[in-house]
Amino acid sequence: MVTKAIERVVREYGGLEFEKEGICPECLQVLPVTEASVWNWTQVIDAARCGRNKMRCKRAHLVDTHLIGGFKVSIRQSMVGPVPQIEAEGEGEASTSVVPVKDLIGSVVLVALWDGKQKKILRVGSGFVVDNKRGLIVTASHTLIRMEGEGLFGEYYYGSKSAKALIGVIPKPQDSENNDPEVSQKASTAVFRYFAEIVADDVDNMDACVLKIKTKLEKDIEDDCAIASVQENPLLDKKDFKKEKIYKLPVTIQAEVEEEVRVLGFNQGGEGLFTPGSTLNRVVDFAKGYVVRSFKVEESTRQGRRTFIPRHELVVNAPTIGGHSGGPCVNKLGEVVGILSRADPADKGRCYLVPTSEFMPLVEEAKKPKNNFDDLF
Repeated sequence: MVTKAIERVVREYGGLEFEKEGICPECLQVLPVTEASVWNWTQVIDAARCGRNKMRCKRAHLVDTHLIGGFKVSIRQSMVGPVPQIEAEGEGEASTSVVPVKDLIGSVVLVALWDGKQKKILRVGSGFVVDNKRGLIVTASHTLIRMEGEGLFGEYYYGSKSAKALIGVIPKPQDSENNDPEVSQKASTAVFRYFAEIVADDVDNMDACVLKIKTKLEKDIEDDCAIASVQENPLLDKKDFKKEKIYKLPVTIQAEVEEEVRVLGFNQGGEGLFTPGSTLNRVVDFAKGYVVRSFKVEESTRQGRRTFIPRHELVVNAPTIGGHSGGPCVNKLGEVVGILSRADPADKGRCYLVPTSEFMPLVEEAKKPKNNFDDLF
């Protein structure tokens, strides 16, 4: 309860980064906090799930897992053998620390291909904030980059010289000036606030790219028809982004078969169908499923031309729909395991993800300074 309260408080401060870690109680008895051994929180949870009652720190202390994580590990028998159950210490019921969707949607963004000349949105997808200090967003490449067709493959913004990425974010309650009774609806509805540009991609091997927020609209926009008349202000450095209330999602490269996951995004199917003359859906939702398998392509033949052949993908059973593309797929802890690339054409309940291990090198590339003014602060 204490750690959850601390997390809620810390998340309210824009620009702050924090990590949840387990700390060795043996180290704390003889060493300053800064010198004590720690474990990534995912390691602690995984140890409990695997039924490991003991964990050894870097200083060779063997510690009870429940003393690190605040829960106890019990084993129950199932059809597939012993299954570890994580229980909160002092409570009699199982708990896997599931982070609710409402605590995650503040980092999910609406990504649109905006054509300044035509003054309209051409394509729509989803994404998530991966670095709030630099304003970096991960999304599906196919929303903004042409990934088919000879000669035009890899074309940014589908060849439009007046196009760029328009970003919609979900405001925090205190950011909204309208305090009407429909709080739940407004709390999950995005407004257009930023423009971004593509800074890293690898369309030959993955359906993922990294965007960097470049400018902020003078005011939040709900009707995309009014975007053309709103002035933009540049966001130059980390000091500017610190003032913005942008929240990021943690990522993990661990994804287990049968692990429960949720795909978050802005559904543009059904009542939110986005086609010329239809309404754009700005309300975030999610699809729940589980990881089926992971596969890699060791060697590919491109026959002398550029084409998209995914190098590594995760298969997930989840009923996703148009508009979710690029949206983060998170585990129970709220960690991103991948982003949605596409649905299976033969089975709409099956979809494919770009794993975090694939797109995180692009994020690291995007963090590198491109000119003398980047990363000065």
